[in-house]
Amino acid sequence: MPTGKIVGIDGCRAGWLAVSCDSNELKMGAANQSIDIQVFATIEALWSAHHDASLLLVDMPIGLLEGLPRQVEPAARKGLRGRAASVFSVPCRQAVYAGSYEQACEINAQQLGKRLSIQAWHICPKIRQLDRFLQICPEARERMLESHPELAFARVKGQPLTHSKKQAAGQLERLAILSGHWPAVTDVYHQAVGRWRRSEVQRDDILDAMVLLLTLRGRWAALLETSQRDQRGLAINLIVPVGYAQPV
Repeated sequence: MPTGKIVGIDGCRAGWLAVSCDSNELKMGAANQSIDIQVFATIEALWSAHHDASLLLVDMPIGLLEGLPRQVEPAARKGLRGRAASVFSVPCRQAVYAGSYEQACEINAQQLGKRLSIQAWHICPKIRQLDRFLQICPEARERMLESHPELAFARVKGQPLTHSKKQAAGQLERLAILSGHWPAVTDVYHQAVGRWRRSEVQRDDILDAMVLLLTLRGRWAALLETSQRDQRGLAINLIVPVGYAQPV
């Protein structure tokens, strides 16, 4: 477990949602004020506020390959039986930087043999923003790592979740998992729901960032034994929680 400040990050409509706490001071059932939630317009602004963090987990692809697919997505899908569709195929770097959806589809089909989903295209601006930032900030590259909230929730619960995170039942399911291991998050979650409009921050954005923070708060490991490296030197892997319920 890292010491000092830890941060869970999820992209949101308003920019980037960061949930942070001090792992040196936080104990089970700690006061709500130990958990801080902020929204930043850019990843650079987020880093400026949290550059002192020991580790930051982000739900956004880090490392873009050219000519071959990432290995971490198939590995993640194996741990999400019935919910594997929540892990989308990450586009190649050229497709992420394409000027239009059709152009991105053509490039990705040439490079990886498949077109982009429209969902993947919609987050390409944030993938580009994070990719550019990590290329020019080696300090962040060492401490800002990728994770996947749906896989993290499944690891904590011991099995894939029942409901979609976009459904009210799914949000209650995820909040119950979080509060079962960290009671303080319940009040913090409800305060955050009332703080931002849904056009800025969705409820599942808050839950996703929280489970990444929970991951860093406990024991964690890389999903792949050996990380891939893209042509810019960025490591490709997923950080996942360990030591919770055993998968069934």
